[in-house]
Amino acid sequence: MATYSGLYSLIRIDVQMKSLNQNLRLIFIIILSAGIQLNLFAQSWTPLSSGTNGPIYAMTTYKNGLVVAGLFSKAGSVNANNIAIWDGTNWKNIGNGVNGLVLSLIVFDGELYAGGTFSKADGKQASRIAKWDGTAWKPVGNGMDSTNKYAVYDMKVFKGYLYVAGGFEGVIGVGGTQRIAKWDGIKWTGVGGGMDLAIGSLEVYNNNLYAMGPFTKSGGVTTNGIARWNDTIWKPVGSGFDYSAYSYLKTHGNSLYAGGEFKKINGMNASKLAWYNGNTWNALTSTTNGPIYTFEWDNSNLIVGGRFMQAGGKKVSYISSWDGTNWSSIDNGMDSFVNEIIIFQSEIYAAGEFSKAGGKTVNHIAKLSNPASIKVLANPNKIWLSPNPSKGLLTIQNIPANEIATIIIFDINGKMVISTTVDSLLNTIKLNDLHNG
Repeated sequence: MATYSGLYSLIRIDVQMKSLNQNLRLIFIIILSAGIQLNLFAQSWTPLSSGTNGPIYAMTTYKNGLVVAGLFSKAGSVNANNIAIWDGTNWKNIGNGVNGLVLSLIVFDGELYAGGTFSKADGKQASRIAKWDGTAWKPVGNGMDSTNKYAVYDMKVFKGYLYVAGGFEGVIGVGGTQRIAKWDGIKWTGVGGGMDLAIGSLEVYNNNLYAMGPFTKSGGVTTNGIARWNDTIWKPVGSGFDYSAYSYLKTHGNSLYAGGEFKKINGMNASKLAWYNGNTWNALTSTTNGPIYTFEWDNSNLIVGGRFMQAGGKKVSYISSWDGTNWSSIDNGMDSFVNEIIIFQSEIYAAGEFSKAGGKTVNHIAKLSNPASIKVLANPNKIWLSPNPSKGLLTIQNIPANEIATIIIFDINGKMVISTTVDSLLNTIKLNDLHNG
């Protein structure tokens, strides 16, 4: 989440509401705020053309574009079989795509790799994994065993190899590759005997490869949902998690962060989000009321997405930001799950199963736009409101041309009832729709 300092002055209006005759008596206070921090309520979600016609589960950057993949047949007006690329202005397909669900994307040795449940790429056999060399889709060896329903869930580059993980039984024709295998560009090999159950996420941290998922053993060693590979053997990371069907790992600064739906890690309470400094685990005990699928940082703020409607006890919609102290909604959130968050061209992009973001139709992907053109109000003391008291349409007057103010209205109990922006042209707020109380 981007935090801006001194962009414009915040006008705070305290509204004292009386039920008698539905009258509202306004008591307003203008707060000078040359150094005030303006958070995400000044940003808004915007669509990428008309989005996709189905859910997105994975994103990555490739050759100055944003690649998205999932389960769709169109991106914008372009035919695109489950994978497409956004160049910042337009959607383009990537060959003929693949014939099924894509859950993971990565670039390795300059080529784009896709993993999921599909069996063909560009019409050619490609079991669960394929690569795009810039011209055509190609299989990656024999691919993964397709006798079960499980997929390739994640991929990560570690010490010159591409590590591929998921729920698959193994690489076709290669032993010791249960749920994880590594690819050197020519052949597949095993990784310490693999896991007993699925791996949902991989991440590199402190020169080790970390894996997270609902597994209990790694290479025969008890690891309980999280393990590290030192390029020789699997080792546990503390006593592990209680259980997490959903998992996400990401390195930030000097720590490894883990998200999912777990309630305990290393024996301590942990509500779906924890971080590891190489020796000990730390965790938040009040996060979201549903599983966390993904997260990313914008400056010092953590943005999390998933399947939840509350964060820190506050109402949010499938996405929220954490500033180290408080959870916040981000432009009213989405209308369904957020599966992936990424930074592309210095801006936050979110994708998933949602159709709307910030109340606008975006179709499964949206960009969080920054208010770069907003300026500091030169003299906020001159702004005034009329009529006062008011019970209908409130007008905010004397806002300079090309400048914007944010109006936050609270009721007498301190509950925010309106948060909106106004300028010299659009400068009214409708009050008669507010509930009495």
